[in-house]
Amino acid sequence: MIGLIISAAIAILCVYNFYWKRKSLPPGPIPLPLIGNFLDFYKHGKSENFEIFRKIYGDLYTLWIGDRPVVVFNKFDEIQEAFVKPQMCRPQMSWPHKNNPKSHGRKCRVKNIGEFYKIKEFIRQFIRLGGDPIFRAISEDRKGILRRLPFLKGRFQKAVDLGNSMKEFFFGQINERRSKINFSEDSEPTDYVESYLRHQHKLESGGDKDHMYS
Repeated sequence: MIGLIISAAIAILCVYNFYWKRKSLPPGPIPLPLIGNFLDFYKHGKSENFEIFRKIYGDLYTLWIGDRPVVVFNKFDEIQEAFVKPQMCRPQMSWPHKNNPKSHGRKCRVKNIGEFYKIKEFIRQFIRLGGDPIFRAISEDRKGILRRLPFLKGRFQKAVDLGNSMKEFFFGQINERRSKINFSEDSEPTDYVESYLRHQHKLESGGDKDHMYS
C-alpha cells in the first residue's frame, strides 16, 4: 500500500514537472524538480549557455530557476510584441531598409532598435563578467586588496567602466522619458517605464519620501 502511494506521488510529480507546468510556456531545457536548470548553467559556463540554448530552442525559450520559470527573449520584435503597447510604435511612411521589424502591425522607430541592441550588449558583457572567476574573486574581496594589484586593476576597471556606461545610458533614458510625460494629466501609461515614473511622481507628490520607487 505504501509503495503504491509513493509510486503515485512520483508519477504525479513527474507529470507536473515534465509536462503540466511547462505546457503553456516556450520550449527549453527540461528542469529537474526543485533545482530547475541549475545544473545546465554549469555545463558550458554561464554566459555560453544562453547562446547554446538559443541555438537549440530558438530565440524564445524558458529556463527554470528552482520552480520559477524565466522566459528568455533574443529578438527585438518578440520583446515589442510581449511588453510594448501599440502606442509605443508610430506609423511611418518610409523606411531606409526593407527588413525593419513591426509590432502589432505598426512599424517601430529605428531608435528603439538601436536601444535594444545596446541593452543586449550591456547584458552580454555583464553576464560574461559575472562568469569570470577572477572578477568574482575581486568582487568578493571586501577589503579591496585584489583590485589594487597591478595585474588585476584592469579587470576591476573594466567592471567600473561597464557600470558607469550602464548608469549613464539608463538614467539618460529615464530622464528623457520623464521629460515627455505630462504628470498633471491622468492618462493611461503607454509602457512600464511611464507607469513606474507616474507612480513614483504620485508617491512623491503625496509626501512619501521613503518609497522604494527611487
